[in-house]
Order: sequence, then structure tokens, then C-alpha cells
Amino acid sequence: GQKVNNRSDDFISRSSRDSIAGFILYQKELFDRSVIGSFGHRVNHDSDISKSVSSSELGLTKIFEETRSKIHSSYTEGYRSPTLFESRGVIADYLTGDAIFVGNESLKQERSVGFDLGFTKDINENSKIDITYFRTDFKESIVYDFVNNTHENGGGGVAEGFELSSNGSLTNNILYNLAYTNLFNADLKNSGRRLRTPKNWLGASITFEYEDYSITPELRYRDSQNIKFFGF
Repeated sequence: GQKVNNRSDDFISRSSRDSIAGFILYQKELFDRSVIGSFGHRVNHDSDISKSVSSSELGLTKIFEETRSKIHSSYTEGYRSPTLFESRGVIADYLTGDAIFVGNESLKQERSVGFDLGFTKDINENSKIDITYFRTDFKESIVYDFVNNTHENGGGGVAEGFELSSNGSLTNNILYNLAYTNLFNADLKNSGRRLRTPKNWLGASITFEYEDYSITPELRYRDSQNIKFFGF
């Protein structure tokens, strides 16, 4: 990072971004509605990035009415533009109090390719359970360089795991939602596990409905995660 005494307060306070996006989605039912296919395409342009980015997605679902179950899969392309902090961020030096420019205006957008395959089964008329395997490969992952106090593109990484979920109704006015995710692989290329990515995630909620009112207590749990302070 570098001191920002050569950058005006106006530059720091007025950093902004405009985004324009367009998305199309086409779905088609095949073989007496036992197969559903979909295709989507998105184009996005950020005002402070010189080029537009496009991505596509494909989905396929096979329905088995006899067993009240289905197999679903999808392929997705994705991207993530640098945040304003990653591209133009400023922090205070914890020793001197000087303002340090930690952004990198040359950052490239993160790109990703993802795949998932899952199985859904109706438990009864009102509830279902689903298990899904997923994997996402990243390119140009944005990471923080603690040595030079700046953000940079780290080359790539992977996120891989499975999710087990169930939702439905227990009675006419009591609904539930359960989800557990095991992220057993979240490695950055040559950098170990991505920061702030716990291995196990758990969420549970229950909704009580009465006439025009509802209340939803929710529980969320994440196990330990790697968080660095000042590079340690």
C-alpha cells in the first residue's frame, strides 16, 4: 500500500460505481413434462471497469412422478467485480495513523465455473429433502497481500462440498427449514484454504403463522474459520 497524501479527499469520498445488467432465461418442458431444461445468459457492465462481462447457465431436471422424486443438475458461469474497497480502499496504519491506499485499480474480475448434481425426494405431501453435490472453480481470485498492503489477483481456487436440506410444513400453520453444508474443499491456488470459509454451516428456522401474523426464530452455526490480522 501507499500513503494517500497524493490523493485528494474528494477522490476517496466520491468513489462510486454504476452497474448495468441484462438477463434472459428460457425454459422448456420435454417428454410429457418429465424433463425440464433451462438456459440463461447475463451481460453486465460496471462503469469503472473497461469491458462488459457475460456469463451463461444451463439447467436440467428429470422428474420421477412414481417415486415423487427428481434429479437436478446445473452448469453456471459467474463473475465478481472487485468491490470499491478492493479497488480503491483506504485504511489507517495501526502504528502511525497514516491513511494507506490498499486498493488496486488494476484488479481483474473474478471468474468462476460451477457444477452441481442433486437428488430431491418428497417426504410427504408437505415436506421434501434434498442432497446436492457442488463444485466451483475460480480464476483470478481476489486476495489480500498482507506484505504489501494491497489487493491482488491470486490465480484461482476451488470450492467443493455438499448440502443437505429439508423444508416443508409440520402443521397447517407451522413451517420449517433445515440446511447443512459441508465445504470440504475451499483452497486457493498455492495459498491454502480461503479466508473466512468455515467447513461446516448449519441453519434452522421454524415459522409460526396465525391469521395475518407470523414469527420465525432462526438458528445459524458456522464452525472455526481462518482469519488473519496484519498478515499473521
